[in-house]
Amino acid sequence: MTSIAACTKKEKTTPERQKELLGSWQETTAVIRILTFKENGDFLMSLRSGNESTVNLYGTYKVKGDSLKLNVDRQEEVIPNQPTIITLINHNFLYEDCVYKVKDNTLDLTYITYPADAPVSTESKFTRQTGLLHN
Repeated sequence: MTSIAACTKKEKTTPERQKELLGSWQETTAVIRILTFKENGDFLMSLRSGNESTVNLYGTYKVKGDSLKLNVDRQEEVIPNQPTIITLINHNFLYEDCVYKVKDNTLDLTYITYPADAPVSTESKFTRQTGLLHN
């Protein structure tokens, strides 16, 4: 079995490091992803595919050096004209072995995915959003 590891700095979380993540970030691919980090350690990720439905993932995040851990504890599926479906999740991590970098208004995430038999280093880029309010 092949293993891919990202080098991370052995730094403690500092308020400055966490503050650079605060706010909303958007990635636009086939699905629009908006990732919002709050000061209290909570996050929300909204996934939108056209006007059909939205999936909201709620949880907590931790920063240690350039390492970012996102733990999902609740999912909500919002479909127009239907009741919201809420699913409680226990210890579901997004972006496995995630390392992040903020430069200007871009958030780069490098993490591990498993598209076939072996782990693959994957990157996502998010752009800082202004004027977006997510509760």
